[in-house]
Amino acid sequence: VVVVAMVSRMVSFPAKLRAVLAPAVRTLLPAFGKAQNPQGRLRLFGNLPPQASLDDEDEMMPAFRNVRKPKRKWMSVTDLVTEIEKAMVGGTRMDSASAEYENLQQEATRLRMDNDKLLVEIERLKLTRAEHVALESQILAKLYEDGKFALHHQGQQVEITRKIQEVDFALAALRYQHLQNVRDVGTLKRAMSRVAVRGEVAALLTRVEAALQRGEVLRKDGPEALGVSRLITRLQDEFDKASAKSATYSGHIASMLNDTGPLTFSGSGDDMEKTQTQLMSKLKQAKRMVAQLARLDDIQVLNAQELGRLHRILATLVRHENVRSLIAKGEAREIAAKVAVLQEDNSRLRRTIEEIESVLDTHAREAVSISDKLRTMKDVLTPETGRLREKLVETIHQEEQGMGRLAVLRGEMVQNIRFLGMLSSALERSE
Repeated sequence: VVVVAMVSRMVSFPAKLRAVLAPAVRTLLPAFGKAQNPQGRLRLFGNLPPQASLDDEDEMMPAFRNVRKPKRKWMSVTDLVTEIEKAMVGGTRMDSASAEYENLQQEATRLRMDNDKLLVEIERLKLTRAEHVALESQILAKLYEDGKFALHHQGQQVEITRKIQEVDFALAALRYQHLQNVRDVGTLKRAMSRVAVRGEVAALLTRVEAALQRGEVLRKDGPEALGVSRLITRLQDEFDKASAKSATYSGHIASMLNDTGPLTFSGSGDDMEKTQTQLMSKLKQAKRMVAQLARLDDIQVLNAQELGRLHRILATLVRHENVRSLIAKGEAREIAAKVAVLQEDNSRLRRTIEEIESVLDTHAREAVSISDKLRTMKDVLTPETGRLREKLVETIHQEEQGMGRLAVLRGEMVQNIRFLGMLSSALERSE
């Protein structure tokens, strides 16, 4: 209990005192953690159950649970989402019932609670600011109450102006954190959507592929195919809606940027400030619309990928039924002809795979070359560095797409090999 209290209170200690206590806490925590948790894992608030309190200092209290979960390794929302995305592309299966999805939910809940606290603090500062502004009006009235400048009120005016500025700076900092939290929640929700959609598609495809490997007969119009078709319809509808909105946003952004005037500092003070304010307003609106456009593009990319997987499994069901129908007929000539077609198809697939593999090496070398150029300009931010960085990202994307295409082609080859095995066995029996 003492150790937990020390951890929960250290956040409010001065830096020097924390430096003195930290070694002792690090020494005591492992033993205490093992006593409370046989696995010896210290779980922070990222793994708290949804009903756990995160108020005030409780946010920093370690929670020991017997449920096996990965330790919280991330230091930010970006770190958390990156770890999950990296695991997914690395082959880890996740869905809306997984621990990773729960971590995303809990982090989003924590940010919403943090925003609630920020809004309370913002309202408190607004009240303080309103009092200062009211006092400022009184002082300004006194400055000119006799029709001339009252010098003895000058100090009061300077002081109240300083207080208003301090509150404005504090409000700006809180608003920035509030805005960042809102963005982070959006990032988490997009990651949750990706986990849920990919998990749903993966579960459906796994059931179909497992049934086929067991030798079960799945009709192309059976319940499995119907489930795939329903998911295709839903994802296609989402893709179409996102595409329409994306086109609309793209048009608005182009029109807005075309209407944006040049950045000038001429004219009187008031006119210049008005021009600057209008320009900044348009640019920030365009920035928000670009962010929304990126979110719509995320939906399109995700759904396009998953739709491709679903259509391929439908094609597999059709091919599987055709092969079984051919075997059931027992016509040796037709079976032999199908074997020849599949062998030729595998030869074609192999040639395509070799071509893509050679291009991947080119992309890898190009990425190294661009990285070397950027390293020579590591302390420079110019249009040229931006162009190079965009080219580097493009190269990485091309390599990623090539790897994805290779996985599909090799999957088709494996499928052909299975069909060849089935047909060859049937051919031997017919002879």
